[in-house]
Order: sequence, then structure tokens, then C-alpha cells
Amino acid sequence: MRLLGWEPYRRSLKYGVTLIPNSILLLPFAAVIVWLAYKFVEEKMSPLQKIQDDSVGVVQATAFRFTVWTSKMIWSVIGVLFLTWLLYKLFKDEFTSLRKIPKPSGSLPVFGHGLTFLRQENHAKLLQDWSEKYGPIIRYNRGFGDSRVLLTDPELIKYVVVTNAKNYRRSEFVRQVLPSIGNGLFSSNGKDHAFQRKLITPAFHFSNLVGMVEHFEDVAHNLVQLWTEQVNSSKEGVSEASISVDLTHLTLDIIGRCAFGYNFDTVLSGESEVSNAFSDVILEINFARLMRQKLIPLYKYLPLPDNVRARKGLELTDKTVLEVSALGIDAVHYSPKYWKDPHAFNPQRFDENDENYQAHHPYAFLPFSAGPRSCIGSKFAMAEMKAVLSTLLRHLTFEEIPGFTVRPVIRLTAKPDPPLRLRIRKLTS
Repeated sequence: MRLLGWEPYRRSLKYGVTLIPNSILLLPFAAVIVWLAYKFVEEKMSPLQKIQDDSVGVVQATAFRFTVWTSKMIWSVIGVLFLTWLLYKLFKDEFTSLRKIPKPSGSLPVFGHGLTFLRQENHAKLLQDWSEKYGPIIRYNRGFGDSRVLLTDPELIKYVVVTNAKNYRRSEFVRQVLPSIGNGLFSSNGKDHAFQRKLITPAFHFSNLVGMVEHFEDVAHNLVQLWTEQVNSSKEGVSEASISVDLTHLTLDIIGRCAFGYNFDTVLSGESEVSNAFSDVILEINFARLMRQKLIPLYKYLPLPDNVRARKGLELTDKTVLEVSALGIDAVHYSPKYWKDPHAFNPQRFDENDENYQAHHPYAFLPFSAGPRSCIGSKFAMAEMKAVLSTLLRHLTFEEIPGFTVRPVIRLTAKPDPPLRLRIRKLTS
């Protein structure tokens, strides 16, 4: 299991691999480059010998030659260091224990599997397919040495998130994607994470959740009011509602009341400055933009529309607490190895009293993850979901729109694309 570390050079005592040995393996390349640079400098210096000492002076000529040689040598060293770093970034996996982990086909030099991700918009489906084809542990590269290890076996997941959790740190990639979270609970590691979790946990105690149910139901009634007005204004007594958008507003209103003591009132009043800011930040979290940042130096500082939206959003969200829960185990949730008809909507599969109930591995269903990094707001989310759903179903019925289909896209969490819409009718007694 020690082959599973995806930052082995940071944990040399655990995995026996360090940055220095890996870099030493690249020194022959660097030595050749240094030699070529020296020959180039030597050749370019030879015409300087022709400078007449009596016209320039021995001291001035020597100083001039030394200045030119020093300048060229500095740039040569900078070039050698850059090329050495680039070679290390591109080929470091081949010098570590990661090379023993299966890798899907389609990886290209420099770009890795980046082009595959660009072609396949449904990344969740891509990872599921790789899992079925290559096994429960694979490695893939998103380009420019950005390696990932995918685990799709419940026992392996348990090993990482519970059994040996202290040896697996949150990747710096999280902060790069969403700078707003800083060194907060979602991105911190070690003692910082343990301290913050201990500090925040009491806020989600059952006794506190009981007092929040009133807010859950109150905001849910606002949503009932909104959708009822839409149904009443239609001639057929049925309305097609933007479910994803309206539920996002509901969630923001609930968090505003329960966490900040503030009513954003976006369900009834529409988008606010805060909701627009969060939408802009999350909208710009996509693989295509990440690839542009890798390919184009200083891309995120260019005055392009996507950068402007993200920057304006971050200016506001940086001042706001942002709680997110990312799920990385979709392949397990939809694997026929652990679930019968995994893509079918069958709530009875979790009912232990159902005659067709089949016990499942405890780590085959982890909507809130597990271990010290499990979602701290899981009880909050479950209570909110039950209160909101029960309120909606007492007043309204929901139907699919014929021909309307969605696919999952990854935006921190899996979201429907296009945003989900449903037909809504008032519940008749």
C-alpha cells in the first residue's frame, strides 16, 4: 500500500523517494546543456580577441569580455535550471513508485491525458470507464506533470481516508483552483486542519441543528410560494421551473440565515451580488480554463472575460466563508461490482427491511466521504434535505420534461448540465 502516495517526494521517509535523487538522475542532461552553452560562449568570445589593445586598452577589453561572458553564462545557467525543472516535472513519475501503477492509454508527452479530458466533457464518466477497464487503482496526468492517482476500491479508499489518513495531505491543487478557501478547513492539513475541525464541530451538534429546522422550513416555504405563483400564472396549471437555479438560491438563503444570521432572500428576490459572485467563481472552475493557465504564462492576469468574472467574484467571496464538499468516488457509486443496476433510481436498495435488500460494503457509498476529512456539515445537509423535501412534497408534484436530458459536469461537485428543469403542478387533495 505504500505505493499509493501521490506526493512521494514530500514524504521521503515513507516512500523512500526524494526530490534530490530524482533531480540527480537528470544531471547528465543538465551537464550536456552546460557543455553546449560553454562552447557557444567560447565561440562567441573569440572575435573579441581581435579588439586592438592599443585602441581600447587591455583593462577595458578584459572587463568588456568578462562582462559579456558573465551575462551569457548567467542566462545559460538560468536556461539549464529551467530545463532541468521542466524535465523533472514531465518525467518525475517514471523515477518514483508511481510508475508501477497502471496508466490509461492516450497519454501524450507534455500534455499527458489533458487532450482526452478536453475531448470528453463528462469527466465523471471518463474516470468510471477507466476504472472498469484498468482496475481499482490507476494514475493519469492532466498535463505538464500534474499527476493524479484514482482509487475506486472501497478498501483502498478506507485505507486512505481512515486507516492511514495522516499520511495523505490535501493537494495544493485545491487552493490553486479556488483561492478563496485559503488555509481553511477544506484545504488545510495536519494540526491546522485538526484545530479548525475541533473548533467548528460543536456548531453542527444535534442540539444546534434542532434550532435550524425552522429556517429550513421557512426558506422552503418561500420556494413553494415562488413555484406556486409560477403555476398559477400558467394557463395549463403547470410550470417548467429552473430547479437547479432555484435550489441553489434556497441553499444560499439557508446558509445565510444559519451561518451568518443574514437573509439574502434570493429565492423570492432573485440573484444578489453575493450569489452572482459565487456563481462566477464556480463557473470558471473548469478543465479548459485550467489548461489555458498551464499553457499561457500569466494567463490568469490577462484582461479576458473569464478572468474578469472570476476575479470580481473572488474579490467578494474572499470575504465570505465558503463551505464546499467535493465528492471523488463517483466511480465506486456507479460500479456494477458493488451495486445492482447502479444507474437506476432505486431508494429501496438502502432499506434494510426491503425483501430485496442487499448489504453493501460500508465504504462503497460515501456521499460525505469518511474519516477526519468527512464533510463536517453532513448532518446539517441531511436535516436540510429532509425538511425542504417534505415541505415541497406537501404542496407540489414534479414531473420530467419529455426529451429533456442532462449530463454530470464537475464544478467542485457534480452538477447537471444543462441546469435541471422540471414540470411542477400544485398538489390536489
